[in-house]
Amino acid sequence: MQNFLKLIFLDIEGVMKSPGDFSWNNPAIQNLKNLCEVTGAKIIVSSSLRLDKTLDQLKTIFKTHGQGLDNFILDRTPEINLYRRDQEIQAYLNTWPENHQPHIFVILDDSFYEIFSKKYPQNFVYCKQLFGDQEYQKALNILNF
Repeated sequence: MQNFLKLIFLDIEGVMKSPGDFSWNNPAIQNLKNLCEVTGAKIIVSSSLRLDKTLDQLKTIFKTHGQGLDNFILDRTPEINLYRRDQEIQAYLNTWPENHQPHIFVILDDSFYEIFSKKYPQNFVYCKQLFGDQEYQKALNILNF
């Protein structure tokens, strides 16, 4: 069986922490860490938090809050349009050579429900109240397809 690159496009606010909170939610952290360990997936930061941070700064944030999640950070999406995160994800996917494009990815986000549901219905996990157990199971099913 061929090994496929598996990616997690991750929003932070509303997925890993409640809006306005400084600290990250421990169950959400553990779910994301388990998802990365079980599937071998790497994290692409798609959160608006990435806009004024380098990749190294993002890794430091994940190291501080994410109990080892920094080891799974691969990259961040480009800044194109803050209100069209779908375009930023597509632009990121388009940077990969055609014969090496990730075949399996999941989008974890608490916003842009309508856009993601239409454009990426098989890849989108809506995190209405953080990355809980139901969201974990759905993401796991997508990545282990």
